[in-house]
Amino acid sequence: MKKKDLFRVNVLGVDVDFMTLEVFLEQIKKLTSLPRTALILNHNLHSVYLYHRLPEFQQIFKHADVIFVDGMPIVWLARWKGSPVNADYRLTCIDWIHPVMRMSVKMGWRVFFIGGTPHVANRAEETLKRRHKGLQLKTFHGYFDRAPNSKEQDELFRRLHAYRPDIILVGMGMPLQELWIKEYYHRFPPSVIITVGGLMDLVAGKLPVPPRWIGRMGLEWLYRLVTQPRRVWKRYIVEPVFLLPWIAKEFGDMFGRIYRKYI
Repeated sequence: MKKKDLFRVNVLGVDVDFMTLEVFLEQIKKLTSLPRTALILNHNLHSVYLYHRLPEFQQIFKHADVIFVDGMPIVWLARWKGSPVNADYRLTCIDWIHPVMRMSVKMGWRVFFIGGTPHVANRAEETLKRRHKGLQLKTFHGYFDRAPNSKEQDELFRRLHAYRPDIILVGMGMPLQELWIKEYYHRFPPSVIITVGGLMDLVAGKLPVPPRWIGRMGLEWLYRLVTQPRRVWKRYIVEPVFLLPWIAKEFGDMFGRIYRKYI
Protein backbone atom coordinates (compact mmCIF):
# COMPACT_ATOMS: atom_id res chain seq x y z
CA MET A 1 0.00 0.00 0.00
CA LYS A 2 1.46 3.33 -1.07
CA LYS A 3 1.17 6.33 1.21
CA LYS A 4 -0.48 8.29 -1.57
CA ASP A 5 -3.47 5.95 -1.39
CA LEU A 6 -6.75 6.43 0.46
CA PHE A 7 -8.31 3.23 1.76
CA ARG A 8 -11.30 2.44 3.94
CA VAL A 9 -11.11 0.09 6.93
CA ASN A 10 -13.76 -1.00 9.43
CA VAL A 11 -12.49 -0.56 13.00
CA LEU A 12 -14.62 -1.07 16.12
CA GLY A 13 -17.70 -1.30 13.94
CA VAL A 14 -17.18 2.01 12.10
CA ASP A 15 -15.72 2.84 8.69
CA VAL A 16 -12.69 5.13 8.53
CA ASP A 17 -10.59 6.43 5.63
CA PHE A 18 -6.86 6.20 6.11
CA MET A 19 -4.79 8.78 4.26
CA THR A 20 -1.75 10.98 4.79
CA LEU A 21 -1.93 14.77 5.05
CA GLU A 22 -0.95 15.07 1.38
CA VAL A 23 -3.88 12.88 0.32
CA PHE A 24 -6.22 14.72 2.70
CA LEU A 25 -5.37 18.01 1.00
CA GLU A 26 -5.98 16.42 -2.41
CA GLN A 27 -9.37 15.18 -1.23
CA ILE A 28 -10.37 18.69 -0.16
CA LYS A 29 -9.22 20.07 -3.51
CA LYS A 30 -11.27 17.45 -5.35
CA LEU A 31 -14.39 18.05 -3.27
CA THR A 32 -14.26 21.85 -3.64
CA SER A 33 -14.56 21.37 -7.41
CA LEU A 34 -17.92 19.60 -7.08
CA PRO A 35 -21.17 21.56 -7.68
CA ARG A 36 -22.68 20.29 -4.42
CA THR A 37 -22.21 20.26 -0.68
CA ALA A 38 -19.61 17.70 0.45
CA LEU A 39 -19.01 16.46 3.98
CA ILE A 40 -15.79 15.49 5.76
CA LEU A 41 -16.15 13.89 9.21
CA ASN A 42 -13.70 12.14 11.50
CA HIS A 43 -13.50 9.31 14.00
CA ASN A 44 -11.70 8.81 17.30
CA LEU A 45 -12.67 6.72 20.32
CA HIS A 46 -15.09 9.41 21.52
CA SER A 47 -16.94 9.49 18.19
CA VAL A 48 -16.98 5.66 18.03
CA TYR A 49 -18.64 5.67 21.47
CA LEU A 50 -21.23 8.19 20.27
CA TYR A 51 -21.73 6.24 17.03
CA HIS A 52 -22.78 3.13 18.94
CA ARG A 53 -24.91 5.05 21.45
CA LEU A 54 -26.78 7.57 19.27
CA PRO A 55 -28.62 6.37 16.14
CA GLU A 56 -29.01 9.94 14.85
CA PHE A 57 -25.25 10.51 15.20
CA GLN A 58 -24.63 7.28 13.29
CA GLN A 59 -26.86 8.42 10.42
CA ILE A 60 -24.80 11.49 9.49
CA PHE A 61 -21.78 9.31 8.71
CA LYS A 62 -23.74 7.71 5.87
CA HIS A 63 -23.58 11.08 4.09
CA ALA A 64 -19.84 11.62 4.59
CA ASP A 65 -17.59 11.79 1.54
CA VAL A 66 -14.47 11.33 3.68
CA ILE A 67 -14.04 10.09 7.28
CA PHE A 68 -10.49 10.81 8.42
CA VAL A 69 -8.82 9.33 11.50
CA ASP A 70 -8.33 11.60 14.52
CA GLY A 71 -7.10 9.17 17.16
CA MET A 72 -4.06 6.93 17.53
CA PRO A 73 -6.05 4.04 19.08
CA ILE A 74 -7.90 3.78 15.75
CA VAL A 75 -4.52 3.58 13.98
CA TRP A 76 -3.24 0.91 16.39
CA LEU A 77 -6.35 -1.21 15.96
CA ALA A 78 -6.12 -0.95 12.19
CA ARG A 79 -2.49 -2.10 12.36
CA TRP A 80 -3.52 -5.07 14.47
CA LYS A 81 -6.05 -5.90 11.76
CA GLY A 82 -3.23 -5.93 9.20
CA SER A 83 -3.48 -2.45 7.64
CA PRO A 84 -0.09 -0.83 6.82
CA VAL A 85 -0.70 2.40 8.75
CA ASN A 86 1.28 4.48 11.23
CA ALA A 87 1.15 7.90 12.90
CA ASP A 88 1.28 9.59 9.47
CA TYR A 89 -2.30 8.44 8.93
CA ARG A 90 -3.64 10.18 12.02
CA LEU A 91 -4.89 13.64 11.04
CA THR A 92 -5.73 15.86 13.98
CA CYS A 93 -7.32 19.22 13.19
CA ILE A 94 -4.48 21.21 14.77
CA ASP A 95 -2.02 19.43 12.46
CA TRP A 96 -3.87 20.07 9.19
CA ILE A 97 -5.48 23.46 9.82
CA HIS A 98 -2.46 25.52 8.75
CA PRO A 99 -1.70 23.45 5.62
CA VAL A 100 -5.38 23.82 4.65
CA MET A 101 -5.25 27.57 5.25
CA ARG A 102 -2.07 27.86 3.15
CA MET A 103 -3.76 25.96 0.36
CA SER A 104 -6.83 28.18 0.69
CA VAL A 105 -4.67 31.26 0.12
CA LYS A 106 -2.98 29.61 -2.87
CA MET A 107 -6.27 28.45 -4.43
CA GLY A 108 -8.20 31.63 -3.59
CA TRP A 109 -10.73 29.71 -1.50
CA ARG A 110 -13.12 31.43 0.89
CA VAL A 111 -13.29 29.85 4.35
CA PHE A 112 -16.07 30.19 6.93
CA PHE A 113 -15.46 29.13 10.54
CA ILE A 114 -18.44 28.36 12.84
CA GLY A 115 -17.83 27.71 16.52
CA GLY A 116 -16.48 28.95 19.83
CA THR A 117 -17.62 31.93 21.87
CA PRO A 118 -17.79 35.30 20.10
CA HIS A 119 -14.42 36.25 21.64
CA VAL A 120 -12.79 32.95 20.61
CA ALA A 121 -14.21 33.18 17.08
CA ASN A 122 -12.82 36.71 16.63
CA ARG A 123 -9.47 35.79 18.16
CA ALA A 124 -9.15 32.70 15.94
CA GLU A 125 -9.95 34.77 12.85
CA GLU A 126 -7.30 37.34 13.76
CA THR A 127 -4.72 34.63 14.46
CA LEU A 128 -5.26 32.79 11.19
CA LYS A 129 -5.32 35.94 9.06
CA ARG A 130 -2.16 37.21 10.70
CA ARG A 131 -0.36 33.91 10.01
CA HIS A 132 -1.74 33.40 6.50
CA LYS A 133 -1.57 36.68 4.59
CA GLY A 134 -4.33 37.01 2.03
CA LEU A 135 -6.59 34.43 3.68
CA GLN A 136 -10.29 34.99 2.95
CA LEU A 137 -11.92 34.02 6.23
CA LYS A 138 -15.11 34.89 8.08
CA THR A 139 -16.33 33.50 11.40
CA PHE A 140 -19.57 33.08 13.32
CA HIS A 141 -19.67 32.02 16.97
CA GLY A 142 -21.15 28.65 17.92
CA TYR A 143 -23.48 29.78 20.70
CA PHE A 144 -26.30 31.02 18.49
CA ASP A 145 -29.95 30.01 18.94
CA ARG A 146 -30.28 26.72 17.03
CA ALA A 147 -34.06 26.56 17.21
CA PRO A 148 -35.74 26.16 13.79
CA ASN A 149 -36.10 29.53 12.06
CA SER A 150 -34.42 31.45 14.89
CA LYS A 151 -33.21 34.90 13.88
CA GLU A 152 -29.58 34.09 14.72
CA GLN A 153 -29.60 30.87 12.74
CA ASP A 154 -31.32 32.51 9.78
CA GLU A 155 -28.66 35.23 9.90
CA LEU A 156 -25.90 32.62 9.86
CA PHE A 157 -27.26 30.94 6.75
CA ARG A 158 -27.87 34.31 5.11
CA ARG A 159 -24.19 35.13 5.63
CA LEU A 160 -23.12 31.72 4.34
CA HIS A 161 -25.05 32.11 1.10
CA ALA A 162 -23.89 35.70 0.65
CA TYR A 163 -20.23 34.77 1.23
CA ARG A 164 -20.35 31.54 -0.85
CA PRO A 165 -17.51 29.79 1.03
CA ASP A 166 -15.53 26.96 -0.50
CA ILE A 167 -14.82 25.47 2.93
CA ILE A 168 -17.00 25.58 6.07
CA LEU A 169 -15.37 24.50 9.33
CA VAL A 170 -17.90 23.59 12.03
CA GLY A 171 -16.51 23.41 15.56
CA MET A 172 -19.22 22.89 18.16
CA GLY A 173 -17.94 19.66 19.67
CA MET A 174 -19.32 16.14 19.29
CA PRO A 175 -22.12 15.23 18.87
CA LEU A 176 -23.67 18.70 18.62
CA GLN A 177 -21.84 19.71 15.42
CA GLU A 178 -22.75 16.50 13.58
CA LEU A 179 -26.39 16.56 14.68
CA TRP A 180 -26.72 20.23 13.71
CA ILE A 181 -25.22 19.61 10.27
CA LYS A 182 -27.55 16.65 9.78
CA GLU A 183 -30.58 18.75 10.71
CA TYR A 184 -29.71 21.69 8.45
CA TYR A 185 -27.66 20.07 5.71
CA HIS A 186 -30.21 21.21 3.12
CA ARG A 187 -29.64 24.87 4.03
CA PHE A 188 -25.89 24.94 3.36
CA PRO A 189 -24.57 26.44 0.13
CA PRO A 190 -22.40 24.21 -2.11
CA SER A 191 -19.16 23.85 -0.12
CA VAL A 192 -16.95 21.39 1.72
CA ILE A 193 -18.11 21.08 5.34
CA ILE A 194 -15.48 19.79 7.79
CA THR A 195 -16.14 19.12 11.48
CA VAL A 196 -13.34 20.39 13.73
CA GLY A 197 -14.53 20.11 17.36
CA GLY A 198 -12.68 22.50 19.69
CA LEU A 199 -10.17 23.63 17.09
CA MET A 200 -11.06 27.31 17.46
CA ASP A 201 -10.20 27.20 21.17
CA LEU A 202 -6.76 25.84 20.27
CA VAL A 203 -6.16 28.35 17.47
CA ALA A 204 -7.28 31.24 19.70
CA GLY A 205 -5.05 30.07 22.55
CA LYS A 206 -7.93 29.40 24.95
CA LEU A 207 -6.79 25.78 25.32
CA PRO A 208 -3.14 24.63 25.31
CA VAL A 209 -1.92 22.80 22.20
CA PRO A 210 -0.34 19.45 23.16
CA PRO A 211 3.26 19.10 21.94
CA ARG A 212 3.07 17.41 18.55
CA TRP A 213 5.57 14.69 19.54
CA ILE A 214 3.10 13.64 22.22
CA GLY A 215 0.40 13.37 19.56
CA ARG A 216 2.56 11.15 17.37
CA MET A 217 3.13 8.84 20.33
CA GLY A 218 -0.60 8.58 20.89
CA LEU A 219 -0.45 10.21 24.33
CA GLU A 220 -2.43 13.36 23.58
CA TRP A 221 -5.28 11.95 25.68
CA LEU A 222 -2.97 11.74 28.70
CA TYR A 223 -1.81 15.34 28.21
CA ARG A 224 -5.42 16.53 28.13
CA LEU A 225 -6.37 14.36 31.10
CA VAL A 226 -3.59 15.94 33.16
CA THR A 227 -4.17 19.54 32.01
CA GLN A 228 -8.01 19.48 31.71
CA PRO A 229 -9.22 16.65 34.00
CA ARG A 230 -12.73 18.01 34.65
CA ARG A 231 -13.34 18.52 30.95
CA VAL A 232 -12.19 15.16 29.60
CA TRP A 233 -12.13 12.54 32.39
CA LYS A 234 -15.36 10.85 31.29
CA ARG A 235 -14.27 10.79 27.67
CA TYR A 236 -10.92 9.13 28.36
CA ILE A 237 -11.73 6.92 31.35
CA VAL A 238 -15.43 5.97 31.22
CA GLU A 239 -16.25 5.82 27.51
CA PRO A 240 -13.51 3.29 26.54
CA VAL A 241 -15.06 0.82 29.02
CA PHE A 242 -18.24 0.85 26.92
CA LEU A 243 -16.17 -0.04 23.85
CA LEU A 244 -14.57 -3.12 25.43
CA PRO A 245 -16.86 -5.58 23.57
CA TRP A 246 -15.82 -4.10 20.20
CA ILE A 247 -12.16 -4.01 21.26
CA ALA A 248 -12.35 -7.64 22.39
CA LYS A 249 -13.87 -8.60 19.04
CA GLU A 250 -10.99 -6.92 17.19
CA PHE A 251 -8.46 -8.88 19.25
CA GLY A 252 -10.43 -12.07 18.76
CA ASP A 253 -10.45 -11.59 15.00
CA MET A 254 -6.71 -10.85 15.04
CA PHE A 255 -5.83 -14.00 17.01
CA GLY A 256 -8.14 -15.99 14.77
CA ARG A 257 -6.20 -14.86 11.70
CA ILE A 258 -2.89 -15.73 13.39
CA TYR A 259 -4.21 -19.15 14.37
CA ARG A 260 -5.44 -19.93 10.84
CA LYS A 261 -2.17 -18.76 9.32
CA TYR A 262 0.39 -20.44 11.56
CA ILE A 263 -1.39 -23.29 13.33
